[in-house]
Amino acid sequence: SAAYLRQVSRKQKGIVDEVPEEAKQPERKNVEKPDDEQEIKKEKVELMSLVKSLKRKVGSMPNSNK
Repeated sequence: SAAYLRQVSRKQKGIVDEVPEEAKQPERKNVEKPDDEQEIKKEKVELMSLVKSLKRKVGSMPNSNK
């Protein structure tokens, strides 16, 4: 029964070791996703503001091409 108890304790230790990592991984993914989305939103906002400023510059420029 001592060997059985050792196996059980090993299994329990293994489960205890495994579960936190499995529990952490989804958390990490969930934590990363909002950051990525925020970064993408920031980049989109920056790009939009760049496009707007460029359009303003182009609009305010005298049309030398025509």
